[in-house]
Amino acid sequence: MKRFAVLVVDDDPDVLAITKMSLALDQALTVTGCSSGFQAMKLLTDSATHFDVLLLDMTLIDTTGLEIMAEINADPNIAIEVIFFTASVHRDAVSMYVRSGAIGVIAKPFDPLTLAAQVRDLIDGSNDADMGRIGLTSSP
Repeated sequence: MKRFAVLVVDDDPDVLAITKMSLALDQALTVTGCSSGFQAMKLLTDSATHFDVLLLDMTLIDTTGLEIMAEINADPNIAIEVIFFTASVHRDAVSMYVRSGAIGVIAKPFDPLTLAAQVRDLIDGSNDADMGRIGLTSSP
């Protein structure tokens, strides 16, 4: 079974805790969390750590998810799949996330029991959204 290292970035401590617990239900996902864009970039640029997937909140206390994406895109040493994790999922916003390089968007609020499967679907490219690998996934 292929394992994926996931970095979750959310400045709401409750959402971060629930997200980490939800993703940990999938044994193929190794989960690390942080609460700021600064911490995220420090982890992403640390040569001793490697993450396959970034689950990124759009609105952070010290920056925005799009600013983090711009930093990631500007650094050739960072290779990571990014999934935006946000309540802002109107058409224009999703389009903006896709243009920034995200592989998908998961809407908040989310279902903790299906979150890991939603992340895996986006990683595996099996989300059958009209935009190919880019898919909006939300709880029912």
